[in-house]
Amino acid sequence: MIYVVFFLRNIISTLNARLSQKSFNNLKLVRESLKRLMPNILDSRLPIPPSQINWNLKHYDSSGAITSVNRMSKLISNLYSLKFGKVIVAFRANLEVPGRVEIQSGDGICFIELQSRYKASPEHIAAILGHEFAHIFLHHHGLNLTETLSDEILTDVTAAIYGFAEVMGRSVRITERTETIAFGTKTTRTEHKLGYLTTQELGYVLERNNSIITWSDLCEKPVRVALNKGSRRARAEMTSPPLAAASVNRRIAYTLRRILLRNGHGSSRMAGVKYYDFDDGHVRFYCPKCCQKLRLPLSDNLVAKCGNCMSKFPCVT
Repeated sequence: MIYVVFFLRNIISTLNARLSQKSFNNLKLVRESLKRLMPNILDSRLPIPPSQINWNLKHYDSSGAITSVNRMSKLISNLYSLKFGKVIVAFRANLEVPGRVEIQSGDGICFIELQSRYKASPEHIAAILGHEFAHIFLHHHGLNLTETLSDEILTDVTAAIYGFAEVMGRSVRITERTETIAFGTKTTRTEHKLGYLTTQELGYVLERNNSIITWSDLCEKPVRVALNKGSRRARAEMTSPPLAAASVNRRIAYTLRRILLRNGHGSSRMAGVKYYDFDDGHVRFYCPKCCQKLRLPLSDNLVAKCGNCMSKFPCVT
């Protein structure tokens, strides 16, 4: 009976995973970004991200947008601890993207262009500048990538970690339209956002970085639901077996999977298991600090050490 319940739960988990796949399109690249950033932050090669930023944008003056934007740029430069020549910000009506940056390698001058249609929206401006300054920040520290999508995801993750998650979340608009069809109702969901992370991935990054933001008054309910979904996924990943911090229920499920595998039932990557898999007498799982994939023997209690970020944590494999 317990086997039947177990496999039914696996089928349900698999269906849920397929339904939510679009919510985490770039999760592999997000993890790669965290794997690249976190060791540098933990050993102080990168400045410590601010714990919280009070984004009070009420004094932004759209009639004097250039002055307001350049004042905002100085604040953002300080958040990234950037010290270089000069950043020149301008608006352009025919810009095809929300923003773009040009870094002059010789004289330390950076040019940032912003799409003019965001001139009256300080939240969008702050989110775009956070992303463009993150490009400068990564270039300054030699962490920028050559592949476009990987670099853009890394840039978004960096901006979220360094305090721009709030304005990124506040700039998201999710609309849902429900219509009646033959066998019930159909809901169409449209997301309008800046950047490359989905809203769920933004919530995932925040939870991974232990960021505390109260979203109740900052964004609409569908956005909060999406952010919380990403947060729950990260929490589940960070407290998954074989970590000793895993809950009793999840540890029982882990032990049952291990027994089934040992007795020749199921495959090493069993349906519905997102956070670990078994491999030739070992278990593979994600480091709770930096997302590095780790591999430990199926023995007993031990303390794992991540070779990427050097963090240590007790495990029961």
